Amino acid sequence: MKAVRIAAARELLGAARDGLGNTRGNWSVAIGEYETVQKSLAERAEANLNLAMLYQASGRSAEVEGLLRTALKRDPDFYPALVTLVQWLEAAGRGQEAQALLDQGLKDHPEAALLQHSHGLALIRAGRTAQAMPALLRAARLEPQNAQYGYVLAVALHDSGKVDEACLELERLLKEQPANRNARLSLIQYYLENGQEPKAQVLLQGWKKMNMGDPALK
Repeated sequence: MKAVRIAAARELLGAARDGLGNTRGNWSVAIGEYETVQKSLAERAEANLNLAMLYQASGRSAEVEGLLRTALKRDPDFYPALVTLVQWLEAAGRGQEAQALLDQGLKDHPEAALLQHSHGLALIRAGRTAQAMPALLRAARLEPQNAQYGYVLAVALHDSGKVDEACLELERLLKEQPANRNARLSLIQYYLENGQEPKAQVLLQGWKKMNMGDPALK
């Protein structure tokens, strides 16, 4: 039972922060147990990342950066910790430091799709969408099975006015994952924008068969 509470706490950290009414006490216990377990695993990079995310969600900001850096000391190739630290620094107004950290990571690991994807997103946040494209494209090609990478690339292409290329990317993604809702609905929209209503109708009818109760169909 304790293990179940700990697993649930990991999934619902955000909910605990937003307010849980009469169940807050129960979740506080579960989150406390989760914290204890992660501290007992402090030699592992993942445990330090988990604690950093817990403290970030609960407002204990002073401890976040140290835990993320400890995670990277435990495992310098633990990309989720690196990306989280980059985002943390960026949000704290330390953009140059964040960029330098990510640049070094990419230099050391140019084939890491997560780092390429994060680099592209960082450039988009900085208003440098055109420069972000190569990194987003590389991430999508390094891990073609990752739907998020392909979808983000398609949206960036569309927002840059490259609607045909965006459609091609979403078509590729849907061949791999026909039930991907975001990709299908976005491709329908892009087809309609591009004057390809018959293609949009085919996709729409296919989606109705797969998911008749989707609110987007109403």
